[in-house]
Amino acid sequence: MKQLVAFLIGICVCTAVFSADSDSVLILKHEAFFNEFKTRKPNAAPIQLAPSALIETSDATISNRPIQVFALANQLYVHVNGSGILYALDRTENGQMIFKRIDKTTNTSFYQQSFLFTNKNQIYQLIHRNQKDQPTILNQFNAGNGLWVSKDTDESLLLPASKDIYWFNPTEQKVFVPFLLDEEEQYNKRVYELSLDDLTWDKRGKTHADLFDLLTNAPFKIPTDTGLLVSYKNKIYQIDYEENDVYEINNLSLANQLQKLKSNDAKYYDKGRVYYLDSETGNTGFISIPTSQFEDADLRVWKRNSSFFPFWIILIILFASNANKKKQADKSSK
Repeated sequence: MKQLVAFLIGICVCTAVFSADSDSVLILKHEAFFNEFKTRKPNAAPIQLAPSALIETSDATISNRPIQVFALANQLYVHVNGSGILYALDRTENGQMIFKRIDKTTNTSFYQQSFLFTNKNQIYQLIHRNQKDQPTILNQFNAGNGLWVSKDTDESLLLPASKDIYWFNPTEQKVFVPFLLDEEEQYNKRVYELSLDDLTWDKRGKTHADLFDLLTNAPFKIPTDTGLLVSYKNKIYQIDYEENDVYEINNLSLANQLQKLKSNDAKYYDKGRVYYLDSETGNTGFISIPTSQFEDADLRVWKRNSSFFPFWIILIILFASNANKKKQADKSSK
């Protein structure tokens, strides 16, 4: 009987906690910067924000988590990283943007390895369940009931935790993942892309070794219209996932400017500029990228599968076999 009472009390407590969380608010400072982001790039990749002074919340469970700020259909949203928790802008007071929670997620641990993106006025998360033989899933947010709807993809792929290496192509409706993990948490250096049309994964080829080193070591990465803008050491790279190409600019001063931007600074890329908001000082500005100066980096995203070699071997064998048969036939006729 005591166990039953404890169980019922536990349910009531959990319900109360969830109710409080559902009504919780999150405050985002510096309205002008985020409104400009919404106006300039209504369907841009989310702004990634580490915990910082830009954010205030009374919810202790999310106060130390990174967040993503994104715009959709002229509305601003905040997603709490790896949780499924969503906030929508409710009102603005004294230059502060007040967001109210709109989802009804209960099992937030389910979303720990998720990649958030938007497409056609819908919000998605690409997730791996971290269970053997369970397919990678694509979640779509249902604004009507506040729940995430899951659909299985055709493979079970273990997605790396570092989501700043992914890229969504809205034109082709595909998500690019430049490398994966295996069951032993070792890197699987294969480039995959997911088609949203039929939720199938396509293996593009082996991850270029130099690109793997670049993506795992570069301190600065930000999404662009064609892939990622990356800064490492004295160079700036434009990684073009769609065309399987990489371009570079050798410019130490510019590279240093990008690498000095902190993880808790708000920043995004648009039309050759990296816009930023300093989380500590509140200063805003932009860094111009001389896109006309990019040159081929003699580097690719993936190495194409070299199936042509065995194909030519087969042709040579067939040709030699036919030649030998013809030679034998000529001998027999004499």
